[in-house]
Amino acid sequence: MNTNSDINPDQLHTPHTVKTGTHRSPGLSGTTIKIIAAITMLIDHTGYAVIRHLPDMADNTSRTYYTYAAMRLIGRLAFPLYIFLLVEGFRHTRSRVKYAVRMLIFCPISEIPFDLAFFKFNDMEHQNVYFTLFIGLIMMCGFELMQKKWVDTIDSKLIRAASFILPCAGFTYVALNYLPQKLPYDIPKLTLAMIVIIICEILVPSLIASCSGSFGSRTALILAGDLSILAVCAAIASLLKTDYGYAGIFAIAVMYICRQNGIRGMMGSVAVLTALSSTSEIFAIVDVPLLYKYNGKRGIGLKFFFYFFYPVHLIILYLIARHLGLK
Repeated sequence: MNTNSDINPDQLHTPHTVKTGTHRSPGLSGTTIKIIAAITMLIDHTGYAVIRHLPDMADNTSRTYYTYAAMRLIGRLAFPLYIFLLVEGFRHTRSRVKYAVRMLIFCPISEIPFDLAFFKFNDMEHQNVYFTLFIGLIMMCGFELMQKKWVDTIDSKLIRAASFILPCAGFTYVALNYLPQKLPYDIPKLTLAMIVIIICEILVPSLIASCSGSFGSRTALILAGDLSILAVCAAIASLLKTDYGYAGIFAIAVMYICRQNGIRGMMGSVAVLTALSSTSEIFAIVDVPLLYKYNGKRGIGLKFFFYFFYPVHLIILYLIARHLGLK
């Protein structure tokens, strides 16, 4: 089960970064969106870390059960908002290296609080969402480098070969390890792997060829490289068992592709999460009106408050659950 453990990305700088509607002012600043994301995350995590362990949760007609369900649905708003902020931060941070380093630092800092609040100490089966967003950040750096540098410096045959091999290998790994054990019509997983391989080897070359015919060979090579980067990052997130895993990486990729239109990116990311993670993620469509009100301004500087909010609130929830005898 996804815990939707989320963090805030970096600063927002200009008022004209995302096309979210005609309403520009006063609207919602980046800081306001971070606050909304943090509050919905806190509600979600309170439900998962505390309410879920109460005795009458076993009765699915109890008030506690319905309270828990409502808190979890409210929590669906958080992760897509953080994805949006991640992409905005990537586009407008003064130093992407420092941005990535800060996020990487908070990966291990947050892991013990994450394990204590939701699972058990030193749990290796789940990694907190900082890992997911860090991988997503590295993926976006790869996309940009592919467009600006690698496409002209790496041999085109190597890029095309990678696009035929890596997506196939990455998506096959995900299919074999993370799809349900009981597949429709009792399809064996080995058969499923063969189906994924065939689909990849048909769709990827066809997509690249179509892109080459419509936009030119350079654009087609960029697409080939980006597909390879996406597949590798999705497989890494799955291998590390990060929160939201490969679904989160795909959602970040969609938001990045639609970075000029925040509403379109949000709708695409929610669709991806709903299809690949959980049907309850559709509730995050409520985020779309919020982005319509986004004015593109950074807001007050609370950057490090949001970075620390994630591990600190998890520790507090763990202590509350322990005090109540739920841990």
